[in-house]
Amino acid sequence: YLTDVGSNRCGIQRNQVLFDSVAAWKDDDGDWYETGLHIFCEFHDFLRLTFHDFPDVLPAPLNGMHLNNEMLTWPEKIRFVIGLLPAMVGGQAYVEAQDGFTVKEWMRKQGVPDRVTDEVFIAMTKALNFRNPDELSMQCILIALNRFLQEKHGSKMAFLDGNPPERLCKPVVDHIESLGGELKVKRVMLTNGEAIEGDAYVMATPVDILKLLLPEDWKEVGYFKRLDKLVGVPVINVHIWFDRKLKNTYDHLLFSRSVTNFRNYCYRMQLRDFANAISIFLYPCIIFS
Repeated sequence: YLTDVGSNRCGIQRNQVLFDSVAAWKDDDGDWYETGLHIFCEFHDFLRLTFHDFPDVLPAPLNGMHLNNEMLTWPEKIRFVIGLLPAMVGGQAYVEAQDGFTVKEWMRKQGVPDRVTDEVFIAMTKALNFRNPDELSMQCILIALNRFLQEKHGSKMAFLDGNPPERLCKPVVDHIESLGGELKVKRVMLTNGEAIEGDAYVMATPVDILKLLLPEDWKEVGYFKRLDKLVGVPVINVHIWFDRKLKNTYDHLLFSRSVTNFRNYCYRMQLRDFANAISIFLYPCIIFS
């Protein structure tokens, strides 16, 4: 965005890999390991769309309601839609007013069956914020849902047709550099004496890392003091590789109570011909930290 509007920008990356929150590493066998499960809603041509089961003749959310009859029953769908009506017509003001309710509290307040929360929103809250429905603010969910509901193809999901460093990170960097921008890696501390000055600074890091990087005298400033209430969730991404192709398998995100990605066709540019893989994220992973 800053590049496109013509500002003079410089990005400093703390690791040797680009955009480490979506980074991947290749091992000696040529397999890619990602830091997390990364899916994208339909947008660019370098993404491989893997789910084509939503009928295009219907707008969202009717397309998903019409086709998917295995996760929720029709009575559950109807009660869920009725519960969502205030959010759909109330706009941003309504969404912001729900910040005091957890997902589970809001669903019960709106008369949505608990089974909807269990079958749909346990996975959704984990995917959005690594938390359970009784821990996450409903405002977070409504912001995401409103986006999906307003776009006909908003519920279509896609995977990169290759590894993230080459198919996502490098095109972004190439675009920035083509317009005069600059990106430096492994430069969290400029130990060579170089000083970088700017009119504004944006730090995009997990909150726990940001707390470590803040100068001591900043930590008592009211603006930064609010960070004390923010606590990160330790998460790890587990890759399970199979030494042969599994029969009768499909590309899928398993989005019922857990978030798992079975990688077959959708990751075919990252997998060797004989391999299948499952990616699973685990949280909280305190025992592994």
